[in-house]
Amino acid sequence: MFIEFYADLINKQFKPKVIVDYRREAYVSRLSNIRITFDKNLRTGLNSTDLFNKKQPTMNAIDEDLMILEIKYDNFLPNYIKNILQLPSSQRSAISKYVISTKFTKANKWEDQ
Repeated sequence: MFIEFYADLINKQFKPKVIVDYRREAYVSRLSNIRITFDKNLRTGLNSTDLFNKKQPTMNAIDEDLMILEIKYDNFLPNYIKNILQLPSSQRSAISKYVISTKFTKANKWEDQ
């Protein structure tokens, strides 16, 4: 699978737009195929897109003390999880780690529109 991906990168001249790096803590439940992830330490590679460089320089894309909570499920979300999510301290929004990471690579204001 990796070899096919790498062959496409070379043969079709795919080029990465931005490096998005983060640490993920994941939990899975068989009930309704619930997947809960906490994505922490979201970092971006700025203008460097050397995908396979393990020493890729990166910088914080969001405040270090924030994390992204993703909850995915198939049929229903149990009430005990819904109740936890109603905490007044939580902030609910749609978010894209890719979009957050690209904000550092934009050269013009019109690129945000």
